[in-house]
Amino acid sequence: MGGGAIDTQSIINKAKKAGCTEIVIKCGKEDIIYHFEGITKSIKIKQLNKVVDSTSAGDSFNGGYLASRLKR
Repeated sequence: MGGGAIDTQSIINKAKKAGCTEIVIKCGKEDIIYHFEGITKSIKIKQLNKVVDSTSAGDSFNGGYLASRLKR
């Protein structure tokens, strides 16, 4: 994205303009930012002291999130 830092609100605004109605931003070691139905929330994450294996960590997050959403 041009090498500069972009804040999460800018990302949310750009995604909304593109037609996204539900936005989840995983910010590495930072909290998760979630935007849905006009409400933006920050979801605290638990910091791990010892990571055993981070292989497919993003895929695992996505799968868990989508499975949770499909249960609604």
